[in-house]
Amino acid sequence: VWLDEDEMGGTLLESMARGVKSSAIIIIAFSEHYAKSPNCKQEANFARDQKRELVPLKMTSFIPDNWLGILIAGKYFVDFSSPGLLIDKLKDVEFQIEDRLK
Repeated sequence: VWLDEDEMGGTLLESMARGVKSSAIIIIAFSEHYAKSPNCKQEANFARDQKRELVPLKMTSFIPDNWLGILIAGKYFVDFSSPGLLIDKLKDVEFQIEDRLK
């Protein structure tokens, strides 16, 4: 598991590229803040270009209608912004990861 907040070394872009390349699955915890971040955009697009599996997690009520909307169009996302038991949402994330590793 590589988390881009904890394991940065070298330049920012080098660290993001290294993290994406060493991962089979990229979890995108998206919000309006995420969608406005140039670094998040670069990292997500690089993950797509590297043909990594994406698991989107909706963290707020934000509905992406920009580059992020195109990137995750048609993908199932786990909605952490809606009411429901956290354990059920975490099980859903686990299922999504396991399903993409098949």
